[in-house]
Amino acid sequence: MFQEGRSALHFAALNGHVNVCEYLLDQGCNLDAQDSVGYSPLHRAASQGHVQALELFLKKGCAVDTQDENGNAAVHEAAWNGYSQTLDLLIKFHIFLLLFQNGNAAVHEAAWNGYSQTLDLLIKFNCNIQLTNKAGFTALHLSAQNGHNQSTRVLLLAGCNADVKNNYGDTALHTAARYGHAGVTRILISARCCLNEQNKNGDTALHIAAALKRRKIAKLLVDASIDVYVRNKQNETAMEVARRKEHQEIIVIISSFARDFGNNNEDVVYDK
Repeated sequence: MFQEGRSALHFAALNGHVNVCEYLLDQGCNLDAQDSVGYSPLHRAASQGHVQALELFLKKGCAVDTQDENGNAAVHEAAWNGYSQTLDLLIKFHIFLLLFQNGNAAVHEAAWNGYSQTLDLLIKFNCNIQLTNKAGFTALHLSAQNGHNQSTRVLLLAGCNADVKNNYGDTALHTAARYGHAGVTRILISARCCLNEQNKNGDTALHIAAALKRRKIAKLLVDASIDVYVRNKQNETAMEVARRKEHQEIIVIISSFARDFGNNNEDVVYDK
């Protein structure tokens, strides 16, 4: 054993030296040995996209579902690093449904990192694009959070439901507004997502844009005819949030499309 509990096979796998890997296995080296952080040789090969080493290990019957100290399997390494060819190989062994400890599957990791080609591959193999992690996030939420336009398009074209809510009641539109991604917001609007969905606080995406001074997003939402009269649990409209925060640009955007603002007969009160 070397540093961090790695064997010679770990190092050979990490560097993609297939002939060395084969020699070490013939000499009786443990194929599934885990180092001090729980990585097996399969993890090491997957983390660097060494397809030939992976093929060798799989042919030799390695344990494909071995998890490291964080609960991650080799398939997660491939998805996280965007190695489509590696992931393609692992998918054929039906291990793309393994979950991280946080409930993320390969589709979540690909979306989080904006690997649209990896998403295409996962979708081709009928992965569940509606799968939620422990926080209730779909792959679309994660793509929206990081502002990945193409990944968002790929997921929507594959039929991902844009209006699924996470554990906080946020849809992908809420998430895009919260993190200030105008491009994703525009894509979601074009996909006819529900503009007026409210989260657990009763906020629409416009409330969030108003609170965080997301000028471009506020304009996109108002231009798309979001209901500016919806009230949250604090009984505030988005306009009132903007006034409280003294976000003058947001006030101008909302008021220019709400000439009759203040007509309480049109208010939509949060339904508790």
